[in-house]
Amino acid sequence: MKYFQIEVLGEENDDYCFSNNSPSKIGDYKLMVGKSLKKEYPSDPFEITLELDEDAPGLVCASFLGNTKSFLMMKQEAADVILKHNIKKIEVYSFTLLDHEKKIHSKEYVFVNPLGTFDCLNMELSDYDRATSGKILGFNEFVLDKNKMKIAPDLFRPQEDDSAYFFSEKLVNALAEEGFTNFEFEELQTGR
Repeated sequence: MKYFQIEVLGEENDDYCFSNNSPSKIGDYKLMVGKSLKKEYPSDPFEITLELDEDAPGLVCASFLGNTKSFLMMKQEAADVILKHNIKKIEVYSFTLLDHEKKIHSKEYVFVNPLGTFDCLNMELSDYDRATSGKILGFNEFVLDKNKMKIAPDLFRPQEDDSAYFFSEKLVNALAEEGFTNFEFEELQTGR
């Protein structure tokens, strides 16, 4: 089966809502790296707000909300499609999207937070940069390991880069069949 990386910036469409802001009260970190928010998320999820980017004028609420923070933010209907697939552990939380004047723009969006990571890469074939300490600084190209992918779920974060998200072909097709907008994917290569 083929796998794809989602482009969290979304499509190049100035009409769509876009954000490079952090959600109120909970910050960025746990959403960016797949840690549970269960203990700190408020009982009224709409207390959490996220503002649109003031430099991006778009107000059209596409199915996927493009952003610079590596969040998966989408309308609840798209999240419902994802939840019907093989995903290990995942949290979904509603929030309030605020417009450029800090007024309520939408309550249709949710954060989709796949928890943990999955060991999936062929590090010999992947292209990445390392610091002199040995720490991986970033990937130029992900190459999947054919053997590791035999038991891969339909949505996960790769072990070596927990801010990326990989979707199975089955899940990408399911989202496309529903006509959801602003989901942009790039096919991943698979090595030996």
